[in-house]
Parts: sequence; structure tokens; C-alpha cells
Amino acid sequence: MTQSEPPYAAPIGPALPARRATPILVLAITMLAAAFLIISIFVGRGGTQQTIQRFGRREISHATAFFEAQRDQNNRSLRRLCRALADGPRLKATIDTPGIDELTLKDILADLQQQLRLELLAVLTPNGRVKAVVGADYLRGVDLSSSSLMRGPEVLSEGASGVWVVGDQVIEMSAVGMHLGDRVVGYILAGAALTPTVLEGVHRLTGSGVALVVGDKIVAAAPQDRSFDLAFEALAAERSSFGARSLTAGGTPFVASLSEIGTTPTLAPIKMIWVQSLAQSVDDLRFLSLLLFWVPLAYTVLFAAMFLRLMSQRG
Repeated sequence: MTQSEPPYAAPIGPALPARRATPILVLAITMLAAAFLIISIFVGRGGTQQTIQRFGRREISHATAFFEAQRDQNNRSLRRLCRALADGPRLKATIDTPGIDELTLKDILADLQQQLRLELLAVLTPNGRVKAVVGADYLRGVDLSSSSLMRGPEVLSEGASGVWVVGDQVIEMSAVGMHLGDRVVGYILAGAALTPTVLEGVHRLTGSGVALVVGDKIVAAAPQDRSFDLAFEALAAERSSFGARSLTAGGTPFVASLSEIGTTPTLAPIKMIWVQSLAQSVDDLRFLSLLLFWVPLAYTVLFAAMFLRLMSQRG
């Protein structure tokens, strides 16, 4: 007698519908994927915003360095021009002529000013008093010997440079001594204005906005744009220089900095404001964030739907 196999034992209780857990599992995976995407977007966005801020600070640093290099080159050129005028026979002989009158000197200076496109041109006596001037009549007869431009020993050799305010204009000034042998017969003083055209050229080349401020008054700025104007106005009253920092003006995000390049005779600061707009970068970040969120989420939902449909067809 052979031993028969034991009869099949039916499972106790009702069978569990294993496939019902599949939609719940897919939903859970989808929600986890969506949560992961949201967290990734926010973390990545924070890092991207820091990158945008660093970009703005770097651009302002480059613009400032470019402008200072340009100023230094212009000042050297202006000092060389003053030296050429001081060493030339036309002015030297005229100044050393006994009894020469102011009108004759002024005619010569006016002709040179037009040829050289200078904002200001003056001849000073050996003791530093203005003998003749074009471009700033209020300086007639003024004693400039105590000014910072004339006090240093370099004015008698390679020349000195400084920043003055003449009317509503900021002028880059240079001065050199005129010599006949060992004798100082006078000084040549020349100035070129920092005009809006100069600042516009800096903006075109660097992309940064720049404003020139005397005291609290903006005397020149570029570009001529409402959002930049609001940023300049918000910073014009600042008293102390500062490095790059964040600023929002008129709803536009900026990185801004302020530096002082000189003072007026009344000790009002002459300041440069630099601003870099972050509007385009922020718009790009917003678009990228939406793209990185919705596209992966759409693919996740589509995958879940296809998986559920496949499972339902197999059931």
C-alpha cells in the first residue's frame, strides 16, 4: 500500500487582494518623488541665488576696477599735457614777460582750451594765485597755494592730480610747475570733466550702472533708466563707503556699492555709486525653477498613470 500525498489544505480565511496594494505603492512613490523634487528645487534655488549675488558683486568689482584704471590713465595723460604746456615756449615766454595782462593770457588759454577740449585751464603765479583762467571765472585771483593739489612737492616735478567740483561738474584736475632754469615762473592747471557721456561709456562697457554724487546731489549718472535712478536716489544720502550689498529699488533687485573719490572745499564728499541689476538673472532663475519642477513632476505622474493602467490590464 503506497502512502498517498496529503490532501491540499485550503488557506484559512479569505484571500488577500495583493494587487490592491499596488496603486497605494505607486501613489506613495509618486508623492515621495514630488517631495524630493520640491526639496531639491528649494535647495538648488538657494544656491543659485547665492551664485547670482556673487555674480553681481563680481561685476561691480570689475566695473570699479575698470573705471579706476581709466581714471588713472586719464590723469597721467592730463599731467603729461600740463607738462607739455608748461615746457612749451608759447605760455612760458608770455608768463615771464614783465607787465603781461590777464586778458592776453586769457586769450591764449581760451584758444588752448578749445583745441584740447578741456573743461578748465588756468595759469597761476609762482606763489599759487590764479593769474588767468578759462572755464571757472570764480577762480580769478583766488589763492590756491593751500589746496591739496598745490601743496605736494610732486607739483614741481611730474605733476599732481586731484578732484574738484566746478559748478555742478566734477573735474579731474592736474597741475605742474613752469620753470625757467631753476626759477619757478608759475603753474599750469588743467581739468577734464567727468561727464554723463564718460559714465555712459563705462556702463556700455561693463553693464553696471554708475552715478557721481556731490554731497547728496546726483550730478551725473548712467544709464538713464527709471529702476537705476531709484537705486541711485536710495543711496545718494549714504555718508560712508561700503562694499557690495543687496538692494531692491522699484521692485528690481540690485547689488550696490559706494566709494568716495574726494571732497569739496566745504568737505562735502564726492562719491561714486555702483549698481548691478539682477533682474534678468532672477527671471532666468524663476523660469529654470519652474522648468526643473514641472517637467520632472509631469514625467513622474505620467509614469505612475501608465504603470497603473498596465497593472489594471493584467488584472
